[in-house]
Amino acid sequence: MVVVVLAIATLAGCSGSPRQPAPSSPAGPLDGAPGATGPAASPVAFPPLVLRADLGEAAARWERVAFLPFGDRTEQLSIKTFREGPSSLPAAFAVDADRSFWIDDRWKRRVVHYSASGDYLGEAGPLQSAGWDLAVQGGVVFVLVAQEAGSIGAVRDGAVLHTRVTYRGDSLFTFQIIPTVLGLVAEAGEVRGRRPGDLGSFVLLDLPRPEAKGVLPGLPLGKGDVYFDASLSSEPVHADGDQDFDLFFTSNEVAQTQPLQVDLIVHASGTERSIPAEVGLTEPLPVGDDVLFLVKVAPTRPDDAERFGGGRWLLRVGASPLLWERLPYPETSDELQHRHLALGADGTIYLMVAEKGGELILRRPASGT
Repeated sequence: MVVVVLAIATLAGCSGSPRQPAPSSPAGPLDGAPGATGPAASPVAFPPLVLRADLGEAAARWERVAFLPFGDRTEQLSIKTFREGPSSLPAAFAVDADRSFWIDDRWKRRVVHYSASGDYLGEAGPLQSAGWDLAVQGGVVFVLVAQEAGSIGAVRDGAVLHTRVTYRGDSLFTFQIIPTVLGLVAEAGEVRGRRPGDLGSFVLLDLPRPEAKGVLPGLPLGKGDVYFDASLSSEPVHADGDQDFDLFFTSNEVAQTQPLQVDLIVHASGTERSIPAEVGLTEPLPVGDDVLFLVKVAPTRPDDAERFGGGRWLLRVGASPLLWERLPYPETSDELQHRHLALGADGTIYLMVAEKGGELILRRPASGT
């Protein structure tokens, strides 16, 4: 179900309840880029936004695009099972301009290409190690091959050209790679001389050159004149859980703070109640003036987790009406799958869900808000 709550005007000044404004960016902008905040920026604080994560709510219906089975054949994806712990699945996927799919098939050390309907088109490789993330930027497919070494590959004519990315001479520990209006951005760990925000350091890359261009004030949105970051709230409402956040939208003109609270609702003996939760804002993706998240929600207390389980929600927040809906849950544990969401060239949202025997590719209906 889609719930339209409000729109955050990322560039319009307006008043809200008094609260801490967004902090100045520790990194500062790149040369020629607008700053995150500055003397001219007007701090704006919004009232808290409360999102209800009801474990009794049915998942939204998404359109089935393709089913890609696991197996040993060339056209099939790989899976690695362990005696203890979850199985390791393909780590990530991305959608090309023609709606075809690229999947990081980590245990076959390759990037595999499928048509928009799931037909096998070919592959590129080999990868130097099991990959982690994928992105399509400027018509080029990039794959994050090794996080700690900052090794990123570019797909060219059936091969993957590896580059060890550095910043100021140090390897760039990279969590994920993100296509943005400014270019390919690495969400990375701490870099020398810079203090990362709560989502890490956002570093603008310049592949195939190994040295990164520099650190951005946040994740670029819109035309690259607005930056996004988030942090756990310094004044949480839920004392026993990690479910209160501050979202920051900053530009030369405005420094906006949107407090965000997630209430986890469970049902037992005919009643519903709110319980402490662990909430993770994962896989940030820019969508025009908005940012898209996969949000993982689970009970904090082990007994609650065993009794009620958890869930996943789709969050889009920014200039558009807010989107908050429950996502289909995987049939097979996918804890070692990194990216679950991807965007088409037209902004269509895709989801990769692990099922028994393969990966299911879903598309959010175009009629959805």
